[in-house]
Amino acid sequence: MWLACRTDGVGRIRPARLAWDVQGQSAMRCLITGGAGFIGSHLVEHLVGAGHDVVVLDDLSTGHRENFAAVRRRISFMRGSVADLSACRRSRWKY
Repeated sequence: MWLACRTDGVGRIRPARLAWDVQGQSAMRCLITGGAGFIGSHLVEHLVGAGHDVVVLDDLSTGHRENFAAVRRRISFMRGSVADLSACRRSRWKY
């Protein structure tokens, strides 16, 4: 499981891409791999609750869609493995 970030050259980690919500506060666009697992689904729910744009990439080998059912309509879900380059490209994740 990872969240795409980059450093700002001084060693501080910054979100790779930002979007602006209607209130003018910054929101992250987050790609969560393993988001259908126990830990990942809790991270997904927390990020969605904080107003972030969430994309879940999971091959469902050990996780289940039911784990993030409470926020299913508020996320984008892609079935695939982070080890599969074509699945990563299909997620259209850019940073």
